[in-house]
Amino acid sequence: MDNKILSGAKKAAGAIISIGLAAEVLQQVTPILIEYFKNKTIDAPPKEKESLVEVPKVDIKEVFITVDDAVKLFKEHDLKPSKQLVHPAIKYKDCTDGEVVRIGSKQGKVKVGTYVSVKYVTSEVIEKSQKLYEESERKKEEKIKLKADQAESKKKKLQETSENVKQTIKEFVPKLTKKEVKKDEIE
Repeated sequence: MDNKILSGAKKAAGAIISIGLAAEVLQQVTPILIEYFKNKTIDAPPKEKESLVEVPKVDIKEVFITVDDAVKLFKEHDLKPSKQLVHPAIKYKDCTDGEVVRIGSKQGKVKVGTYVSVKYVTSEVIEKSQKLYEESERKKEEKIKLKADQAESKKKKLQETSENVKQTIKEFVPKLTKKEVKKDEIE
């Protein structure tokens, strides 16, 4: 049993000596390392923020921009523009050929190479949009005319009914008075 205690004590003493030596070396080396690195700059690994770019703000409601200009602008900012032709819609009836009508991307900072959708119109889309508008206006006019015709029809029916009621009253009242007179004569 004494051998086990003696063996454990030797190991502990060895560990203490090793720790003491390491502390002594660290005390002597630390000032040298501090002096050495005092005037050195260490190149840090690239941060994720450095690989971010600001998405250019393009207010298409305020500024006219063509699809080619938008593509060029986004490429200059290390983004990947994706041109997308929109489907005809009434809201595009007054646009100009090649005009950007919507930009789909996050605002602020995004990763380099992020896709940005650039939605635009062509003269064909504009023509079809104008036809949609004209068709919509024609349907509105038809609906207004139909409502006016229905109102006129109701008005005529009401007048006819009113005339019928008046005629019935004119015919019925004299008959009533004649019956009353005959009734009075009998009594």
